[in-house]
Amino acid sequence: MEKAEKIKSHKVSIFKSIVTVLSVIYIAALLKIILFKNVTLAQMFGEYKKMRSVNLIPFKSIFESFAASKGMGAFWTASNVFGNLIVFIPFGYLVPMMWKKAMKFKNILMLSAGLSLFFETFQYITGTGSSDIDDIMLNTMGAIIGYILLGYLKKFIKKDKIQYIFVIFVTILFLASGFFVAFEKYGVMLHLTKLHEVVKGGNDIPKSRADVFGKFIDGNESQISLNTKIEDSDVKRTVVNGKVKNKTDKVSESNINVLLNSSTKVYLQRRSYSDNTMTIVNTRMSKNKIIKISRNSWIEVWGKRENDKILASIIVVQAKE
Repeated sequence: MEKAEKIKSHKVSIFKSIVTVLSVIYIAALLKIILFKNVTLAQMFGEYKKMRSVNLIPFKSIFESFAASKGMGAFWTASNVFGNLIVFIPFGYLVPMMWKKAMKFKNILMLSAGLSLFFETFQYITGTGSSDIDDIMLNTMGAIIGYILLGYLKKFIKKDKIQYIFVIFVTILFLASGFFVAFEKYGVMLHLTKLHEVVKGGNDIPKSRADVFGKFIDGNESQISLNTKIEDSDVKRTVVNGKVKNKTDKVSESNINVLLNSSTKVYLQRRSYSDNTMTIVNTRMSKNKIIKISRNSWIEVWGKRENDKILASIIVVQAKE
């Protein structure tokens, strides 16, 4: 009898160790998708573009997300709102499984709210994301849901071994499905995969960087004016050797006139992003439609430059998204 109890205890200990390992993996994943979604750990010790925003008004971001769902899509809204809730559900049942004191509701409430507050504060201090009271609310709510689910599990399943097996199965399923969604939808942002680019049309657009680029001021079918001053906040993209490149270097702080002739080709460029793929479509555009270009549209020009003018051979107009 004593031997059987030891074997049973040993099996439970093994299952508890597995839960501990899964908990470590879960916390690591949580750190990645919340703290290091926009920058890598290595970039944190170097230069990176800091992003800071704060919302201290409860439910403001939630209402704004639902209001923007028509333009951004249902998946974006769901991931932005319910994603913050779902990612903390495992926290609500894993912590009490490893630490008995966390079985008290007030303890799991304080732990989850405290961890979420740490995440939001860290993002603000380091400039790696937005700090939002709604995120803390949703994270805490997610942990509470996990805690309640664990309570039902313990109520209907009395054997510790079965409880651990069930938690292990659910956590593995959660981590696997979470990784799949993260990889498919946010793989590039999370640095899990590289951006795949598909370029359609515009085969005669040079692979080299544009000779001049800037914001459209005004123009007609024979001449356009560009503002080539690039602010620190301007991050533009162009296609170089088949790759989308960010450009933040300052070219000049003046305007430049771009001359067009009968051989100048003008393209309208549209970009769309889905599932780690950037699709770039270049469509020939009639020069007489230049007057319809929206002010401040981003334009790239290849041609022969002379002082404050350039005779364009290729012009690419990026459609406003």
